[in-house]
Amino acid sequence: MILPQPLLLAFCLLFPAILLYIKKRHDIIIAWLALVCTIDIFNSQQYMNLTALKLFGVVIIPYLLSHLKKLWALKAVKILTIYFFYLCLVGLWFGHIFPWVDPTGLKAGRDIPQWRSIIHLGSFFLEALSVLYLSLHLDDEKNRKIAAFTIIIGAAVSSLAGIVEHFTLLDFYRFFTGYVMPIVPERVRGLNYESRGLAQAASYGILVFFCLIGTIKKETIFFLLLLPL
Repeated sequence: MILPQPLLLAFCLLFPAILLYIKKRHDIIIAWLALVCTIDIFNSQQYMNLTALKLFGVVIIPYLLSHLKKLWALKAVKILTIYFFYLCLVGLWFGHIFPWVDPTGLKAGRDIPQWRSIIHLGSFFLEALSVLYLSLHLDDEKNRKIAAFTIIIGAAVSSLAGIVEHFTLLDFYRFFTGYVMPIVPERVRGLNYESRGLAQAASYGILVFFCLIGTIKKETIFFLLLLPL
């Protein structure tokens, strides 16, 4: 494992914080967010699956509060807020007022409905904050291109890692994170948590590529790396 989990969490908090509040480099932050959507090695599988996207939600809170007026002027933000409060009501109802009963009696800790409702609402809230940040900056065509090409590159790199893993049996994800996955014959995961994550990342890259197919020129090489999947 290259980076112990506590240091990984610190990096995922400090790196975007420095870019945002000190360097003011929104372009690099956009690329960072796009990258962690296609490559999972920056996500902590310990400590309740704290992904880099969720940790960015923590970092971005002061910034969003300073742009609250601009955000609230967006209709999509109002809809997202209503939807979040709806989820809070559903979580309160099924998680605390009338929680489902575990017939086995084996579940405990974060697996019981009371805690799971809180964890999932918190997870959704932090990811929504990251989306709100993107809503402030993706109206810029330069940032949109940065996000699109980073998704393609991230998907291509992850796919290439999956191809290499298939022939060499090198577990890249374990190398970077230390996470040992149960053996699944003939299934590779590249730089992702599981095989389904690799397929999802490749899908992101292919979809974005076809959205940009009218403007992509030399970058077409990245799409070729996705084809074997």
